[in-house]
Amino acid sequence: MIIWIVLLLSSQTGIQVKAAPSFNAYDLIDGVNKLRAQHGLAPYQVNSILMGTAQGQSDWQASIGDVTHDGPGGSRPRDRAIAAGYGGGGAVFISENIAGGTGLTVVEAISWWQGDDLHLNTMLGPNYKDAGAGIANSGGFVYITLDVGYYSGGSGNAPAPTLSPVTPAPYVNPVQTVTPAADGSIIHVVQSGQALWSIAIAYGVTTAYIKGLNVLTSDNIYIGQKLIIRLAFTPTPTGQVTPTVITNTPRPTQKPTTTVVPPTLTPTLDLTQLASPSAQAIKTGVNQVGKIKLDPLLIGIIAVGVFGLILTIVGSVLKRKE
Repeated sequence: MIIWIVLLLSSQTGIQVKAAPSFNAYDLIDGVNKLRAQHGLAPYQVNSILMGTAQGQSDWQASIGDVTHDGPGGSRPRDRAIAAGYGGGGAVFISENIAGGTGLTVVEAISWWQGDDLHLNTMLGPNYKDAGAGIANSGGFVYITLDVGYYSGGSGNAPAPTLSPVTPAPYVNPVQTVTPAADGSIIHVVQSGQALWSIAIAYGVTTAYIKGLNVLTSDNIYIGQKLIIRLAFTPTPTGQVTPTVITNTPRPTQKPTTTVVPPTLTPTLDLTQLASPSAQAIKTGVNQVGKIKLDPLLIGIIAVGVFGLILTIVGSVLKRKE
């Protein structure tokens, strides 16, 4: 489990400043493996990637003067292991123990870690196979880190690499990202105490990416080395844009149209029709020259009517005389 512990070793008169530690990271792994043997467990195999992450975390703690699992950019132990290439893309399981104290020794750190189940599980976990350790000293204050892990898809037991003992760095520089150049390229100059994995985390890339850009065959880097983090941008050629001319076609001016409203005809009253009812009855039409044309049959009917009227009048007169 990922839990940190700060060890402050003091006497009744004050803090005792001890000399720089005479042990190295391999002494820490040897001490943990002796503890595992006492419990019938197989020893941890030294893993070069975890050796790098553990040492990098100890250096980081020394640079900021704090005992913490948080690394550059807020990274956690598992993040740092994966970024460094541990597990090869498989499911990764990491547990980390850290300790810090003035003049702290390996024996004291292991003894303190046995005081609780979480730290003890890091040292005695049956599933963990690989281990890495790191030690840094800053002004007599010692920072100790133990990283153990395993991953799915493999045995997790990488062969122990041939590495020279790590000498704790008295001074380290946190990774400060570089502002991109005008062409977009980023070149990082390696400083003391910086590891390839910590540089990768700071820039948000992987170690494999940086190694590919710089044609590196290992994770080894040196102070002052210039690492390409990002290549210059390649400008994309743009084609010539032909402006499109929009021609406005004039529309013909429409002439106003006049709507002809036919006049309303008012019927004319013929006074001759009112003066003579009989004339109205006998009038049948007018020829083109204005002459009245009488129908003989109509004349006959009128004559019979008149004659009948006369007879009626005469009959009435005669009747009165009687």
